[in-house]
Amino acid sequence: MVKKVILSGLVLLGLALNIVWSQSKFLGLEDFKEPLGDWFEAGNAKLNPDDEKKLTAIDGNGVLISEHGKTVNLVTKQNHGDIKVELDFMISKKSNSGVYLQGRYEIQIYDSWGKENPVSWDCGGIYERYDFARKNAQTLALFGCGAQGITQIEAIMCERDIKKVLVFDKNRNHAFRLLEEMEGKLNMEMVFCKDKSILNEADIICTATNATAPLFKIEEVKKGAHINAIGSFQPHMQELDPYLIRDAKVYVDLAEACLNESGDFIKAREAGIINDNPIVGEIGDYCLNKIPGRESEDEITIFKSVGVAIQDYAVAIDIYNFSLIKGFGQEINLFE
Repeated sequence: MVKKVILSGLVLLGLALNIVWSQSKFLGLEDFKEPLGDWFEAGNAKLNPDDEKKLTAIDGNGVLISEHGKTVNLVTKQNHGDIKVELDFMISKKSNSGVYLQGRYEIQIYDSWGKENPVSWDCGGIYERYDFARKNAQTLALFGCGAQGITQIEAIMCERDIKKVLVFDKNRNHAFRLLEEMEGKLNMEMVFCKDKSILNEADIICTATNATAPLFKIEEVKKGAHINAIGSFQPHMQELDPYLIRDAKVYVDLAEACLNESGDFIKAREAGIINDNPIVGEIGDYCLNKIPGRESEDEITIFKSVGVAIQDYAVAIDIYNFSLIKGFGQEINLFE
């Protein structure tokens, strides 16, 4: 049975959603935790011809409606695993809201009609709701201009409205090759930096290098910055200032691997700057709401990764399933 949900905008504007879940049971208000706020059930909704910023409810049931602007989020009593969602919606002029999935991801609904350069939070954008970088982050610093560096830029562009990229690399040829390649893809300012004098402008810093000593000092990082560190996957390698690891909130992909394989942790421990376990926890526990994320605008947060095979496997499965839906790719028979 199809489940329809009506949400009003968060600024007293209207929004109508039709959501199909990959489960057979239709969810009614009785399936959600208290408080329920202003939510009620109706048969459908339509735009109000007398006020383009409002919706009109139609008698019946099967549709959940909140028509008084901002109200409480609906949270199911039952916890769900992976879900598939098909979403159709009707939105009134200048309205905005979001559909929250598993408390971690948001399908953003926003009136972006006519916007020439939409960003990640515009109509239909899907992004991680509880992540580390501040929502208003606009300047990205990239250390390392190889293939990993390019994909780091592209990934962060999906999550933040980046206006400026600061590029750092000891090899000028690598840096200018990246700038040339990305010039046609990105509509933003990109700057090759000869030194770190403007690093403190960066809201997000990505490190993807083979460095064996810290790339920058803690004093050069602005308050509230987030760092993605994906180099230093061996004991002799190091990208991060040990004092950054000591003072920041650090999250990792897999604790055992990072603490025992990355020189960022090994060298900092050997110098006596950090203890044996300086991390808040693993990214998986964070996504499951078992550990806190960013709790203030001034905190420096770090995500340190050395690479975990199960993540590659999960991404590969998603790409494969998507290829079946969209009909691209070539099937290869490895075994006769």
